Amino acid sequence: MKKITLKTYSLLNEIDRKLYDAIINVSKGRQFVEYYNGNNWQTKRAKHSDLWDYSWREMMAIKDAVNNSNIKDLARLVYGVSDIENVNVVDAFNSFDWITEQIKVILKTEHQELSTDDVNSDLYKPLQRFGEFPLILSIMETLKITEKEALALPYHKVFMILCYQKTFSEIEKARIKNDSRAV
Repeated sequence: MKKITLKTYSLLNEIDRKLYDAIINVSKGRQFVEYYNGNNWQTKRAKHSDLWDYSWREMMAIKDAVNNSNIKDLARLVYGVSDIENVNVVDAFNSFDWITEQIKVILKTEHQELSTDDVNSDLYKPLQRFGEFPLILSIMETLKITEKEALALPYHKVFMILCYQKTFSEIEKARIKNDSRAV
């Protein structure tokens, strides 16, 4: 089967489109896309092989693009491809499946490690309107860095700091609770 771009795929007749759809359905997610630059095909690899290695700023944008099913932004953020119409159709669908699966794992891990009853309480509801900003402030304060530096940190490092802060907070709450019982 010959490589075609998303643009060409949109012009296919129904029978040919079904054939490509079948290929797409049995293909696995990948960490690269093939891009037609007008003369030949180029392989564009993901900037990082693991989404945890992207900067915090990039991860916020990638999560947003996945949430909004914006494959154009995903192509730009992950592969550095600005013209999604020239990506191999099989790669376009399967590489974005890989990204979506990676994001699902990250979100599940975040939920398991970082969620608390406190965050869902009415006391914290007013903070939700600030989105990620309180986390950014917390990281800035912890590391004594600027907002720009905080957003440039690899996401895995930010996640570990947040896990540490949560654990430390839980230990402090338990200590205070135990100290108040001793009195």
